[in-house]
Amino acid sequence: MREKLIAVRHRTLGALRDAGLHLHAYCNNDGCHWSAPLDLSAMIEKLGEAQSALPPDLAPRLVCSRCGGKDVAVVLSAAEALPDDAARYLRSKNNDQI
Repeated sequence: MREKLIAVRHRTLGALRDAGLHLHAYCNNDGCHWSAPLDLSAMIEKLGEAQSALPPDLAPRLVCSRCGGKDVAVVLSAAEALPDDAARYLRSKNNDQI
């Protein structure tokens, strides 16, 4: 629930930057599952501060840098780096919802 509240309060890339929050991308393609932090400054330079940071608005704009896939999830975090097992955890949660 806390993640939803953070996302609602910080709807734009500029608001995330100002709050010191971070975005991470996770590739959902079988055989890839690459994860990486997103460069918020570069995204703001390209898309603007007012670009929506909500996952349904941002995820379709992303492409996996490893496999080129477009099935990319966006995760909001207060941490600059997430634990190594975070991608596995997110995949298990996605599978539970399908």
